[in-house]
Amino acid sequence: MRDTSLLTRKKGFSKDFAFVNQIQRSVVAVMANIAEEFERFNNKKFIRYLNVAKGSAGELRSHLYIALDSGYVSEKEFSEIKN
Repeated sequence: MRDTSLLTRKKGFSKDFAFVNQIQRSVVAVMANIAEEFERFNNKKFIRYLNVAKGSAGELRSHLYIALDSGYVSEKEFSEIKN
């Protein structure tokens, strides 16, 4: 999360408010979905929420590709965060 936060503060990138907001929401959704259902101690639902979190991670990865194509991030930054 820290890496994406630092990345979205870069000049140019930070001015694309809607896109930055979408990236930040994707990052938070991954952690929040896992934590929310973990606290309920229901394994069946927890597995479902892990799938939701995985979907949010996929959404974030998609945003990173857009950021790369838009010139907001370098190949190196993209690879570091993607991995």
